[in-house]
Amino acid sequence: MASTRREVEDKKLKIVNLGSSANMHFLDPAKRQKNLDEAKKYIELADQLGCPFIRVFPNDLPKDQDEKATVGAIISSLVELGDYAKSSGVKVLLEIYKL
Repeated sequence: MASTRREVEDKKLKIVNLGSSANMHFLDPAKRQKNLDEAKKYIELADQLGCPFIRVFPNDLPKDQDEKATVGAIISSLVELGDYAKSSGVKVLLEIYKL
């Protein structure tokens, strides 16, 4: 990791965002945890690379889930990720393309 970061810096480049595929809309505990774990790994990677942002998705309001509960899950997931990222300086961005 250190050599990759050094190589990027030597070329006067800056990694500004890592795009995870983590989705925050799941109510199923196992799916929700899997996506939170993925996002946390991206936060750790971004921190190691000196990258200021990672991207996650709310991604969907599934018809088979209560809308209020889904929005609540998205909010609580973002709060959890924000708390996790606090000491790293990495910010979590929410990419919205469809809701």
